[in-house]
Amino acid sequence: MSAFTDRIDRNLRGLHSFSVGACPGCDECGLAEYGDAESRESRHYQVAISAAAEGDFSWSSCDSCGSGLGGNRYPAHGVIAETMEEAQKPQLEITHFNVCVDCVMYHANGDEPDTGS
Repeated sequence: MSAFTDRIDRNLRGLHSFSVGACPGCDECGLAEYGDAESRESRHYQVAISAAAEGDFSWSSCDSCGSGLGGNRYPAHGVIAETMEEAQKPQLEITHFNVCVDCVMYHANGDEPDTGS
């Protein structure tokens, strides 16, 4: 493990089903009105999901690796629970996170950033 993955493990401890990208039904993604399958069939949904997945510049720390460097932050989501069994209950609540591009690449593809060494 690298220092990068150690930070992610520490910051996301207790989080299950973590994934990057916008999430239908998420208020913070601006997709609250698209929580059901029927509403996701509309053309408006395709435009909204594309817009929600775009990165926005922020000085806020990445919710995954904790990097405080300014840069684009992208949506990610996961379920906070004690166990995976708890995370799979019907009343689960999906939590919104904002992550840096390095974490998008790591969570989506397993690619760690080049540290230059």
